[in-house]
Amino acid sequence: LIDLGFTVEPCDIEPENFAVPGHSAKRADLSQRFPFPDACFDYAVFVEGPEHVANVLNAFAESARVLKPGGRLFVTLPHYTSIERRLRFLLTGAHEAVYSLEDAHKRFGPSTALMHISPMTLAHVWQLLQLVGLELKDVHRDKFKRKQVLLLPLALLIRALSKLSGSAKYLPEPGNSLDVLMGGNTLVLVAQKRGA
Repeated sequence: LIDLGFTVEPCDIEPENFAVPGHSAKRADLSQRFPFPDACFDYAVFVEGPEHVANVLNAFAESARVLKPGGRLFVTLPHYTSIERRLRFLLTGAHEAVYSLEDAHKRFGPSTALMHISPMTLAHVWQLLQLVGLELKDVHRDKFKRKQVLLLPLALLIRALSKLSGSAKYLPEPGNSLDVLMGGNTLVLVAQKRGA
């Protein structure tokens, strides 16, 4: 982004881990107030952030606060809405592996900031965005996973049933689109602050 001419204000809960030569990051906690004034940015970007915080609503509310009217928020997060993850949840009752605190410390070190503590489906994120004055504009997936081809008949069935049952109250479009259902590991969402 810097190379493209953007003025960038990087933040992290552990800014000492930020490793861009010639640049530093501010300390910011997604569960707290961001260290910026209201309506000061055209764009805000979460790269794999919301699933790591307990107060996800605050993270989105603070993003909306620092965006100018019409500003855009870009969010990447684990793709819990894919057919593979839905099937995993059906079979295991969990979105992904969970760890005891002891195992988490072995896996991630002393900080728990790397743990996924707030798994969210696309429907949950859509709802939270609305609550803070952001409108979901676009949804992308990172890649197509070939092994999911075996699940295509199930995805087609879900797609057909969602059209027949009016399941939009559970998951807005494009949540049951084939692009989302057959998506990879990551969702990329684009939201816009109202009032442009």
